[in-house]
Amino acid sequence: MYKPPRTQKATQAEAEAGTETANREFSPETIAQAVAALAAGGGGIPGAIAYGHDWVWDSTTELRLVPFGHISPVATMTLVDAATETTYSTVELTSALTLDHTISGAGGLDTGSVSNGAFYKIYLIAKAGGADPVLITSLSAAGSVTLPANYVLISPREIWGWYASGGNFQTFICKDPGIGRSCRYGSTASNSSPTLLANSVLTGRQSVDFSAKVPSSTRTALIQIRASNTSSTSRNCTLYNSAAQGGQILQSFQSLGGAGAGDGNVEFMSAIVDLSMRRGLDDCFSYWWSGAPTGGIVVFLLGFDLG
Repeated sequence: MYKPPRTQKATQAEAEAGTETANREFSPETIAQAVAALAAGGGGIPGAIAYGHDWVWDSTTELRLVPFGHISPVATMTLVDAATETTYSTVELTSALTLDHTISGAGGLDTGSVSNGAFYKIYLIAKAGGADPVLITSLSAAGSVTLPANYVLISPREIWGWYASGGNFQTFICKDPGIGRSCRYGSTASNSSPTLLANSVLTGRQSVDFSAKVPSSTRTALIQIRASNTSSTSRNCTLYNSAAQGGQILQSFQSLGGAGAGDGNVEFMSAIVDLSMRRGLDDCFSYWWSGAPTGGIVVFLLGFDLG
């Protein structure tokens, strides 16, 4: 009959060193002592038990990638040779990196000037051996980014993205601290959520491709739709997911507008919808007006979740 090996309790020295690799059991007492030793500047439990990164909006011109860890902040990124897009390298970030789109080159925009209403990709780049890592933003895919002199490594795809509102960073929050994969756009009087569609009155089934407004690794996109009709003739408006996902109804607004006080009809309706993305198939949703409205449908992008 198999008997598992006995597990010995770790000594205080082993707990504080945090380097013991033998089969050990840590009692509550030794864990508490190790944490206390760490607080006093000693060894303790190894850092970065859980680690990742956050994205922080600082101003209309600056944002930051901030490493995260329960004890020691560490963000680990994989880079590739920019020329061949092979030969993987790992870079560990232990301090924040700032991106300023008013700067040209390392830590800023790769080339040109900011185009209002465009969606920009953010990459991590580094010199040979992972030296001097910095952020860079570009409209281009990884293989076409204009790199500063001596920078030869780049993340194989964008690690974040930003929407240019008024030529500046659209306000956002990182919804999942420590993971850095969920963006939710903020909105102010002069800085609104990106608009995917504005006051469309086209009838019949119409597709909307929003692939240029989100990172390539987006898993879901959060949108808000507003449908309005002030005509005396009531209209229906229906939103569908993509044909590649079956074209199911996501939201339906019935009897918008119409004549007659007290008939129960309204002129405006709004809803928030999660759109599942299937990269490589399409990045579309579609809508349908039963007849030409007076008003139209407006669709805002509220955020995205990376896969």
